[in-house]
Amino acid sequence: MDNRLLFLLSKAQHRIKTCMKDKFREHGIDLTPGQMGVLFLLKEQDGRIMSEFSTILDIDSSSLTRTVTQMENAGLLERRLDPNDRRQVRVYITPAGSEQAGEAGRLAREVNQRIMDAFSTEEVQIFQRVMTGITSKFR
Repeated sequence: MDNRLLFLLSKAQHRIKTCMKDKFREHGIDLTPGQMGVLFLLKEQDGRIMSEFSTILDIDSSSLTRTVTQMENAGLLERRLDPNDRRQVRVYITPAGSEQAGEAGRLAREVNQRIMDAFSTEEVQIFQRVMTGITSKFR
């Protein structure tokens, strides 16, 4: 058994990201996994403030700003000043972004199911506990 956990985690993440990028390309979706996360959060709750994305997606504010700018330039979302607090910028999904998020979500569910189909229910539950544990240990 291979005990190089960092290597195995990195390799698995790389393969899944590559699989998602390939599926997106096949279906005409021009999103990165990070952009997908932003759109999914907006589908869940439109009009989020920028800091919410950083916290939930665990990315720094400069990377988030670049991502949001690219997505805004692509017509997937738009930024607006909060009318109640002009220091806050809120992000809203556009119809094009909503369409991309819908198709990306469908493809992500397919890949997620493909992963789960390879393991028993008990193994999936153990995997979820392990990944949650790793995430909480390295904040």
